[in-house]
Amino acid sequence: MKKIILILISFFPGILLSQWISQSSGTNENLRTVFFVNPQTGFAGGENGKMLRTSNGGINWSNVSTGINQNINSIYFFNADSGVVCADAGVIIFTENSGASWNTAAIGVTDNLRAVSFVNSRGVCSGSGGTLLYSTNSGRDWTVAENGFLVTYYGADMYSETTAYTVGVNTIFQPFVAKSTDGGMNWSFSNFYLNGNEGNLSDIEFITESTGFASSRVFDGQGGISKTIDGGENWTTQLFPQQLHSIDFAGTNTGFCGERTD
Repeated sequence: MKKIILILISFFPGILLSQWISQSSGTNENLRTVFFVNPQTGFAGGENGKMLRTSNGGINWSNVSTGINQNINSIYFFNADSGVVCADAGVIIFTENSGASWNTAAIGVTDNLRAVSFVNSRGVCSGSGGTLLYSTNSGRDWTVAENGFLVTYYGADMYSETTAYTVGVNTIFQPFVAKSTDGGMNWSFSNFYLNGNEGNLSDIEFITESTGFASSRVFDGQGGISKTIDGGENWTTQLFPQQLHSIDFAGTNTGFCGERTD
């Protein structure tokens, strides 16, 4: 039986956070993503369309029937009732009743969708095949901005209603960044190495308009945290022994990275 657990690394010197409790999820499916609306209400998703919901801060989890069997890769909820899920094979579903029922969004692509992010009703979704999508109505409808390129995106961050980022790896194994300044309609692209190393950028979050962080999986088995202070034009990287798969910030001073252990 799979457990829901976060193994976190603080990358601020002198800070150690280790008080984490493993909780039984009640499923044997591998879980890939988790999203909390508030301290009590959260959702987790994973392989074969598996989705779970908690209403008591993760102590107990119940099954949510999604009606799909594709792997769920990313979840975003606007509140306890309304949310969007992206999955493999070009599947996006949305709910308005806390997962009691779901609708399928028509998007016109079949690539694996890895990441979804919103600010208010404006959102972006990205995945394999260089797929970049945007929505203006909380994920009910989507428009294809880019598709058909040899890039895979793993993480996305909608920083504002106009500015969005998504990150991954290109066909020659360079960490790859896409940026939009018009709400996901048009994108610019850049790449960089992780202190000279090839690898995948796995997640991204901006804490100000100019300052952002990206986690990575370096191809030699290390992990990296990259920082920009000029809106993604230039990046510096700190390497760690563990491959890092997600990043999140509590405010502007404290950040967390998650290590994948399986």
